Amino acid sequence: MRWLIAICFLVTLLAYPSPATASEGNCTGKLDGTYVCGARDEGTTPGSLPKASGKVRSIGINLPDLPAEPDPTFMTMCGNPDAPSAITYDGDCTADPVTPGSPIVPSPQQQAQTWVTNFFQRVPMPRPQPEMSSPNGVTGGVHSLDLRIDDEVVYTATTPQGPLTLHAFAKTYVNWGDGHWETYNSTGAPFPDSEIEHTWQDKGIYTIRVVVSWSAQWQIGNQFSGTVGGVATTANIANWEVHQIRAVITSG
Repeated sequence: MRWLIAICFLVTLLAYPSPATASEGNCTGKLDGTYVCGARDEGTTPGSLPKASGKVRSIGINLPDLPAEPDPTFMTMCGNPDAPSAITYDGDCTADPVTPGSPIVPSPQQQAQTWVTNFFQRVPMPRPQPEMSSPNGVTGGVHSLDLRIDDEVVYTATTPQGPLTLHAFAKTYVNWGDGHWETYNSTGAPFPDSEIEHTWQDKGIYTIRVVVSWSAQWQIGNQFSGTVGGVATTANIANWEVHQIRAVITSG
């Protein structure tokens, strides 16, 4: 009888393999270091935010060192007429609105969301330093781009409500200068490993515009969590020259 039970248990293991791990691409990382695989997690980690594949850098923030006002060089993506129409953003741009003079007192969650929104607009988000795979391009050839920044950054700080962990994710938008906006869930890599690639059909001199939109999952202690977004960092590559090479047939 024991042998029969053991055989049944072994058959069950073979028929129903263990759940996917984080490395299998069907899992979402959570702020507490665990992963949710398969179905969307309805808790602190929304399924709309991608898990980037690059290295994760951790930065501790001392609150008194942050500027009093949001960084004016950041592009605020929410309701900004200067933001390219091809660009969208993930997460919430602002905290839950509370009408001035309203007798309704913001809930602790709303207060935490407001605090994190203000924090997110002040932290030093990574600024792209774009570099093409070669000094010049060739029509018909595939050229890649490396922004030379991390795909993800984790910020930690001590807040009035408790310890904060804010996990920021990058989404890259590139205007290649030939009328094409393209979107990537990556910040690239040195040649030949970059996922950010483009091919020019016509020779010319182009300006490449890079916009990195940042969204974040945040958690304060074990009580409050949410998402925040709507901030971007930008950079340009000017005078990127694409040449046209023609084949020349010579006699042997």
